[in-house]
Amino acid sequence: MGGLFDEGKQLHCHVIKAGWVECNVFVANVLVDFYSACGNFIDARKVFSLIPVEDVISWNSIISVYAENDLFRRGDILFGRQIHCFVTKIGFDSGSVHIQSSLIDMYGKCGDVESSLSVYESSCKRTIECFNSLITSLLHCGITEDVFEMFGLMVEEGIGIDEVFEVLPSPNVFCFTSIINGYARNGMGREVVSLLEAMIQKGLIPDKMTFLCVLSGCNHAGLVEAGKLVFNLMKSFYGIYPERQHFSCMIDLLGLAGLLGEAELLQQTSGGGDSVIWSSLLRSCRVHKNEIVGKRAAKVLLELGQEDFAIYLRVLNFYSEVGEFEASLQIREIAMARKVMREIGRSLIELYFHETETSYGVAGNMSSDNFNILGELEDLDIAEEDAELSEISSWTSERGGKVLVNVDSFGAVGDGVSDDTQAFRKAWDTACSTPKSVFLVPPERRYLVNATKFKGPCADRLIVQIDGTIVAPDEPKNWDPDLPRLWLDFSKLQGVVFQGNGVIDGSGSKWWASSCKKNESNPCRGAPTALTIDSSSSIKVKGLTIQNSQQMNFVISKSESVRVSEVQVSCPGDSPNTDGIHITGSTNVALQDCKIGTGDDCISIVNASSAIKMKRIYCGPGHGVSIGSLGKDNSSGIVTKVVLDTAFLRETTNGVRIKTWQGGAGYVRALRFENVRMEDVANPIIIDQFYCDSPTTCQNQTSAVQISQIMYRNISGTTKSKEAMKFACSDTVPCSNIVLSNINLEKKDGTVETYCNSAQGFGYGVVHPSADCLSSHDKGFILIDQKENAELAEPTTDHIVHTEL
Repeated sequence: MGGLFDEGKQLHCHVIKAGWVECNVFVANVLVDFYSACGNFIDARKVFSLIPVEDVISWNSIISVYAENDLFRRGDILFGRQIHCFVTKIGFDSGSVHIQSSLIDMYGKCGDVESSLSVYESSCKRTIECFNSLITSLLHCGITEDVFEMFGLMVEEGIGIDEVFEVLPSPNVFCFTSIINGYARNGMGREVVSLLEAMIQKGLIPDKMTFLCVLSGCNHAGLVEAGKLVFNLMKSFYGIYPERQHFSCMIDLLGLAGLLGEAELLQQTSGGGDSVIWSSLLRSCRVHKNEIVGKRAAKVLLELGQEDFAIYLRVLNFYSEVGEFEASLQIREIAMARKVMREIGRSLIELYFHETETSYGVAGNMSSDNFNILGELEDLDIAEEDAELSEISSWTSERGGKVLVNVDSFGAVGDGVSDDTQAFRKAWDTACSTPKSVFLVPPERRYLVNATKFKGPCADRLIVQIDGTIVAPDEPKNWDPDLPRLWLDFSKLQGVVFQGNGVIDGSGSKWWASSCKKNESNPCRGAPTALTIDSSSSIKVKGLTIQNSQQMNFVISKSESVRVSEVQVSCPGDSPNTDGIHITGSTNVALQDCKIGTGDDCISIVNASSAIKMKRIYCGPGHGVSIGSLGKDNSSGIVTKVVLDTAFLRETTNGVRIKTWQGGAGYVRALRFENVRMEDVANPIIIDQFYCDSPTTCQNQTSAVQISQIMYRNISGTTKSKEAMKFACSDTVPCSNIVLSNINLEKKDGTVETYCNSAQGFGYGVVHPSADCLSSHDKGFILIDQKENAELAEPTTDHIVHTEL
């Protein structure tokens, strides 16, 4: 090597004499590379400095010298900023995905996540490379809470894992399994099955992990027949004997579909199974009220999990539900005698706080009463039906036997100026009376429609396909006086599907301007609701956008079995009384993957509502997710069995709220708010039994709506309020059995605290701010006796009325 280096130096001398270094940039670049390869970095740098006009190859050569020999200053953010300034100055950063993602990654590794976010937000095009770099930066800086939000934004902006998969030249089994797993985790069962078919058509042989991901996708989507086919294909054709996880997926799928006999038979085939599989079967028995199979499952569970707290809870709750209270009591006594207690949750966050000597209120052992309350709340489960909506890709009447009823065929103009109300009414009458019809609002048109009632009952399998825009008249004084509180009102329907990419626009700006909440000199009056589903059952709504409603945007009233997914609701943050989705007098309602921003509650749930499930909800701006208000004018209100699971709230005036007026009656019971992330939210957790939305002071009254069995779990983020948790309960009808678990709420510019008045409950795991003010024993409060099986109070009015002040 030494001889070659000497010869190289001789050649260098020769080219200097010949004057080639100054006039031939190619020769100079070769010399830089030569000295670098020989480990002589000083001479390489000297040669580079003598180049009169460097080209891109020159810069690449010297940069390679530094990179290959680890001469860059790792973690030196000042050096990184210099590079950032340079590439910005010469324009390399604009439009270059690689440079933008590299800058994001650089700032993240240097611990400056704010600069990473700034580079990301300034990028002209959001790409998967930039997303991945920012997510990596967040993880590197320990900001794990925001990773979930970023992934949600990634999906929302149309950049997903399938983008990478589609550009792979020759995906193998591992690639297919990865993408199948991604779809399965998001409940996209049909796509999972299609990918398995594509994989087999390419000649690839799926392995046991592939089949497990496919079965998981079928389970999440409720695809029973597809699941059976895949399970049998795995055994009979590919010779892969199912393992415990495969049996677990199939048993859960069959059980939730009500095929409990088949599920139990498969359970026995699996060799008996473990407590997880038997727990799944027991849960299905509870959902479908099957006592016979449930008792057999409960017996096996008690034998398998003699020291497991959760198993005792599930079994004793099962016996309580089937009316065998003596058996339930015996199981409870056995558990207490064996001192089977729930292990208190621990986390890395909690350990860190202990090290820094910060008190976060970790609970100790729980009493037997708390044992039962916790079990009831953790087992609170709202059954979710298959929410798959019809996907109609062709509008020919021959496809699937559908009969197309296009509003244009009945005289609708769709220019946004002509009144298309009569055309819509005529088209509805035809579609409603025709089996398998599709009421079509075509895309790329704007239909002006006045207040209309679309009444049922209708013929079977009606689909309302809204792909265009339906717009309301914008002048309040021209509104139909016979329908002052309604715009598009659908009633007495069964099994109808509302879907499409269209928009329902209430043109509400003039209504808001005339509100007494905008101007106190204006008279207080009601305004229409944009979309109402009333007195209906088995309704599905997917993909619609509802915006600028005159008052409430979307109301579900006196209905049951309603599934709403991927609906967007938007109104300005200062628009008065524009609740996003309002549920009243309804049962078995599921909202999922909805994005809501309004001037009032994102979601409001009021009297006579039960079995409400909300999942993956984005809220902001708005007033948060509210139960109530209830009990106004000494009325009775009942809301029970409500679950909010996975939500993100940003800059809302409240987080998760329960609000009741003084003087009311009834109860709010069995609610669970969990996996909620807050960002700059006022009043993140609040119970207010002194709610008073009135221009005059409300009088103190002794009676109140009773609030009990409320669980808050895995709620974190930042707040604008000093009181991060507020439990303002009635002195005569106090709140009881409030459960807090893994709460971590902070204020950016100060400390936070918890306010309590007449509130009883307990916490476990990390609870911050500390909630020691929750009394954990009976203080002699006067509790109003409520009947356990009281019927839900009927709504007192025919129409939904949002009191405006």
